[in-house]
Amino acid sequence: MAITLSVRIVSFISKDWVTSPFPAPIGYRSEFKGDDRKFNKDVSASYRTAQQINATFTNTGGTYTAYRNTGITTERSTNISTGNYVDSTGQADPNGITASVDTSYLLGGNSDFYRFVCDGDAADPLIPGAPAVNYHLFVSIHKSGLISIEGLHDGYPSFEVYASVNGGTWQNIYLFEEKTLLNLFPPMDINVYETRNII
Repeated sequence: MAITLSVRIVSFISKDWVTSPFPAPIGYRSEFKGDDRKFNKDVSASYRTAQQINATFTNTGGTYTAYRNTGITTERSTNISTGNYVDSTGQADPNGITASVDTSYLLGGNSDFYRFVCDGDAADPLIPGAPAVNYHLFVSIHKSGLISIEGLHDGYPSFEVYASVNGGTWQNIYLFEEKTLLNLFPPMDINVYETRNII
């Protein structure tokens, strides 16, 4: 009997709007639209980056599929004197979000597993040279239901990792509440090591 274990890695900005760390023209205020939310397992919740791996194990081995995307970026430039504003939008290239098999053991038994290298590198498309949302994580998905993640990510924005079995309820694996916007700049400063059995 086949079993599918899914792992979802998401980054999001908890505030509604954040002030740009880059100087705005004199007389103006520059802000970026956040995701205005807390931790949320709903796959339709707003995000900066999203990556999902679906590993299917069978009696003869396994297969996997991977999904990636970035959220819409909105910059608001407000005239401080009049309050009038202009919004600009863009979307970061999702090609910087990758997943590849680091190692695997697929003989059809309960000890089968995949170990993936998951990388995130998605920068603000509206500001040339802006620091990217970065992570470098090893994600192990075992047929037995054991899920583990280890590696590094930026201290901004917030990160959440969930897992599910056969498309069922998402379960918490890792939750990180963002620090300050300055933690978006290199280097990655948060170490991750979490393990949980979801079956």
